Amino acid sequence: MSAPQHAAPAPDCTDPAAWTAHAEALLELGRPEEAVAAAARARDLRPTADAWAALALACLAANRTDDAAEAAAGALAIDGGHAPSLRVLALASLRRQRIAEAETFALAALRADGTYPEGLAALALVRMVQGDLGQADALLARATAAKPTMAEAFANRAAVLARLGRDDDAAAAAARALELKPVLAPPRHLLATLHRRAGRLPDAANCFAQVLATDPDHPDAAVNLADTLRLLGQTARSAAVCRAALVRRPAHAGLLGNLGAALHHMDDAAAAETAYRRALATAPALPEIENNLGRLLHRTGRLAPALRHLRRAAAALPQDGQVAVNLAAALLDAGQAEEAGQVVAAAVQANPRAVDALVVLGRALLALGWTPKAEAAFREAVAAAAADAPAVRLQAASLLVRAGERSGALPFLRPCLHDGSAGSHGWPLFGEALRGLRQVPDDGLFAADLLTAFAHPAVEKSNLLDAAIAVIDRLPAMARLTAALATQDPDAVVAALIREGLLDPMAADPVLHALLEWVVVADSALERALTVLRRALLAEAAGEGPGLADRAPWDGFAAALARQCFLNEYAWAETAGEAQLAERLGRALHDALAAGQTLPAGRIAVYACYRPLAAWEGADAAAERSWPPAMAGLVEALIAEPRAQAAIARDIPRLTAVDDAVSTAVRQQYEENQYPRWRHAGLIEQARPVPRVIGAILPHVALDPADWAAPEILIAGCGTGRESVWAANHFAGARILAVDLSRASLSYARRQTDRLGIAGITYAQADLLRLHELGRSFDLIQSVGVLHHTGDPLGAWRRLAGLLRPHGLMKIGLYSEIARGAVLAARALAEEHGVTASPSGIRRLRGVIAGLPDGHPARGLLQSVDFYSTSAFRDLVLHVQEHRMTLPQIAGWIDELGLEFLGFQFDDPAVAHLYRRRFPEDPTMTRLDLWHLFEIERPFTFGGLYQLWLRRRN
Repeated sequence: MSAPQHAAPAPDCTDPAAWTAHAEALLELGRPEEAVAAAARARDLRPTADAWAALALACLAANRTDDAAEAAAGALAIDGGHAPSLRVLALASLRRQRIAEAETFALAALRADGTYPEGLAALALVRMVQGDLGQADALLARATAAKPTMAEAFANRAAVLARLGRDDDAAAAAARALELKPVLAPPRHLLATLHRRAGRLPDAANCFAQVLATDPDHPDAAVNLADTLRLLGQTARSAAVCRAALVRRPAHAGLLGNLGAALHHMDDAAAAETAYRRALATAPALPEIENNLGRLLHRTGRLAPALRHLRRAAAALPQDGQVAVNLAAALLDAGQAEEAGQVVAAAVQANPRAVDALVVLGRALLALGWTPKAEAAFREAVAAAAADAPAVRLQAASLLVRAGERSGALPFLRPCLHDGSAGSHGWPLFGEALRGLRQVPDDGLFAADLLTAFAHPAVEKSNLLDAAIAVIDRLPAMARLTAALATQDPDAVVAALIREGLLDPMAADPVLHALLEWVVVADSALERALTVLRRALLAEAAGEGPGLADRAPWDGFAAALARQCFLNEYAWAETAGEAQLAERLGRALHDALAAGQTLPAGRIAVYACYRPLAAWEGADAAAERSWPPAMAGLVEALIAEPRAQAAIARDIPRLTAVDDAVSTAVRQQYEENQYPRWRHAGLIEQARPVPRVIGAILPHVALDPADWAAPEILIAGCGTGRESVWAANHFAGARILAVDLSRASLSYARRQTDRLGIAGITYAQADLLRLHELGRSFDLIQSVGVLHHTGDPLGAWRRLAGLLRPHGLMKIGLYSEIARGAVLAARALAEEHGVTASPSGIRRLRGVIAGLPDGHPARGLLQSVDFYSTSAFRDLVLHVQEHRMTLPQIAGWIDELGLEFLGFQFDDPAVAHLYRRRFPEDPTMTRLDLWHLFEIERPFTFGGLYQLWLRRRN
């Protein structure tokens, strides 16, 4: 039923009944002040008790309580038992918080008229205030049954039913009230609240918005709408609602708190903090705001003030488990693991199935070194999480990986991978969990998991090396091969095993193929085994071996092995006899192709295990032939791609001259040996704003999102492009200039970038010492593994810092003096043996180092992945120019350059976990003096290379 419509009386109308009807219509339309004027006109024309009562009711609707009481008294002066006037006095007394007086007037109204519906409704309101909800509901039921058109009575009954937990009945009553009187805000707000309570957030948001449209000054609708929109992920709308409402009520703590929460979710930390602080200035005793501000300060690395606010919130809300969790998380990051454990253990004791508390308890136990108890806490969290168990499993796996407990992470992670709930982060996390792990599950699914990881674009393939070797080592054929290598004549024994077909399963193994195709085999034992197999393949292909031409597994294996040899740039040792056989095989294959003969693809693959096909005289003929898939892929990778790279090199622009003597020598090295050679870059599905990327690496660093919408980035010394591809793939909106001395390296980078479909990168030849000539500046500069190859690292760094915009970021990679002891020992061996940086010289020096006794300092290089490929080995041991630094020296340089040290980036997140346990007094992990002590205790902490993030101070 819609609200009644009445035409307004003419201004000179003298009919009081017309003015009274007009006043009633105006009240139904939600226009109380106009209703007061109409009722006053009726009263002036005929001052009856009913006229006075109509005026009293209009004044009450207009929130003029004193005027309403005065008008009701006027009616009672004419008729002392006038029920409508007694009802108005009851309602006015309720407004004034005079409950007993209100009850007296309501009862008097019912004594005057026992069936008076409005009187029943008034007494029901008194009973609501008194807490007697059952009687209030009964009275309102009687009232609405007697008069089904009382919208306010239905609205009040809806509120009572909601408080009684009868949500469906409450919604029905609220809907009836709105049907009768659509302008009523309270029942619509209640209906919105019921939608929200039932999880119908879009419906709730729609209802709250309608309340605001009807009543822009509603005390709760804006707050609830903003909060609901935030829960829906519509944070920008949430903030807009708060800002609009704050124009009317600039000191409303609830609105300010919701504005802060919306801005917090939008990563606008500075604006969110301002809103939270304004809220606390308005209402200092709001623990929810204390909690939110504490969380924000924690996220932005200000742990001391974060703890102050979180402690206050926890003291005010001792039963709030989430507040306890937030406090414990901040305590953990502040290095106070013991107190964190106590705080969160109390929360778990109060609610043993509180998922967040159980997860943080696991974190605390990990920080205290109690891994089995931590894993037990994570298992309890998974059990309690029910439908959210996959997310908790992933969180537990991530925490265990960060703590270096990788094998413990797998039981949590793998079920999520198998059921598809892991999302985009699951497989990269799986790769991180396998880093350096040889003790892997021995089940039927693990090999398949590895193959999926090898195929996943976001997985860092080198992380899979050790796990893949563990799987390969379990093959019976691999056990036979390993035993053969221990004999006096391994070549003869391996040839016999091949003839008998006992190694065929290994040759066909898909994990071994994936490993060979994707990752440099940085394992001396497997390298030796593969070297013997390569020799056997060469003997067969040259007509001196056990005969493999008709065995399909070996053709595929030869193609995979050729990819590995191309990837490591033929770093493996070869005898003089092998070299002669390889040259003879290459000529024979060329002659056969030139004569149009049909050749087994495997023979060309074997030749490619020794020599690059692009430089082979038969390359053109091979490229024109049709081949089976494995060989076709090999021809593409080893002939077509290198030739395309050579063509790209001619088109690389030159931005500056390269005439510095050191720069010229370094350029020549990288023209000969591009470093690093790579096939994958750990790509993510979607780039993120710079503040989010940096926040993931350095959680204590907060950047203003407004400054990073379209960052200009310089990669100074981009080499073969991994750094530039990583930056373009991770930083949303990035415009990247990537420069290097070497055109060969740049063409490699361009080819790989194009292959991966990465946009936003401009490659050019330039010397970083002369980049100031371009007249450009940048928001972010990355130069990793470059400055220590200049003649003056500090001077070169100063030039780069001069290109950085105010408050811009730098990522700098520098060699560690402490970690490179093995490199210096290897350099001494090179001088002793007269080794040069030629491919044969590198193979020779690798053999010398591999044959050293245990304990020799240079033998430590066998643990470095750079030992296992030609260009990487040259870069590691035989570089034409190298400087090494210590952290105290770097700290001095940082101060001199006007930079702020923000933290290290680690390939292995467990390093940060170990540092926190060793130095809890440095929660942001930015004290280089303590890191220096840590490195002395653990010399291989940085893997030989410091990766520092820095910020310009002004």
